[in-house]
Amino acid sequence: MSAYSSGFIQRVIKEQIESSDELPEGVANLYFTEQRVRDTPLTGMVIGAAAPITTTDSVVEMAGKLQAQIDAIVPPAPTDYGLITAAATSLYDWGALT
Repeated sequence: MSAYSSGFIQRVIKEQIESSDELPEGVANLYFTEQRVRDTPLTGMVIGAAAPITTTDSVVEMAGKLQAQIDAIVPPAPTDYGLITAAATSLYDWGALT
């Protein structure tokens, strides 16, 4: 038994900790916090084929599938809607207005 766990057990016995708020955070076993979740890297994310997301996918697998779906979206070809000619390549291509 490590010095930490031995001392911790003695403290629990002596002081009878009544709330998990009083438990010390360890070095390896860290408490859950929303910020820690947001800061977790997506290690292992693979961007493969644009496949449907399933209920068995992990968060990292879901992120890879979503990115693949986004990457697979092809912007529509510009068309002539009266004011904007086929030469327009973006909404800010004011030179294409006729």
